Amino acid sequence: MSTPSKIPLITYLEDNELYTALVEAGVKASDNFYNFKSYKFVEDAERDFLALDSDSKPTLVLVDLNLIGSSYSGLEYIKNVNYKWGNNVVIGVISKSKDEVKKAQAKKIGAMFWLDKKNDLIKIIPQFLKDLPQFISRELLWKEY
Repeated sequence: MSTPSKIPLITYLEDNELYTALVEAGVKASDNFYNFKSYKFVEDAERDFLALDSDSKPTLVLVDLNLIGSSYSGLEYIKNVNYKWGNNVVIGVISKSKDEVKKAQAKKIGAMFWLDKKNDLIKIIPQFLKDLPQFISRELLWKEY
C-alpha cells in the first residue's frame, strides 16, 4: 500500500489584501491542489519559515518586494529563505515593478521567476503553476510572466 503524497504548500508574503486574494484565487483555479498560506508582514513569515523543518517546508515561496510596515524588504526575505533552504524551495517575486535592476537582484539572490501584478493573476497563476515542476527540477531557472 502506498503512502499518500504530501499536499504542496505555497506561501505568499504580500502587504496588500487584494493581491493576496487574487493570487489565492489563481492557486485555487489551477489543475492541482495546494495548501496556501499568506503573510502580511515579513516578521510573521520569517518566524514561521524559520521554524519549519524539511518535511513541512513550502514547495513555493512567493514574495512582494515592497512591504509596507515590515522591518525589511522582500529581497532580504528571499535571501533568508534561500540561505536556509537553497535549491529545496522555489522562490519567486510578484511585483508591479518593471525595474530591471530589481529583477537582476532578485535573480542573483535566488528568485527563479517574476510575475507582473499588472497581469490577470487569476489566469496567470495557473499557467505559472504548470511550469512549477520544471522550476523544482531546476530545468527552468528564470522566467518572467
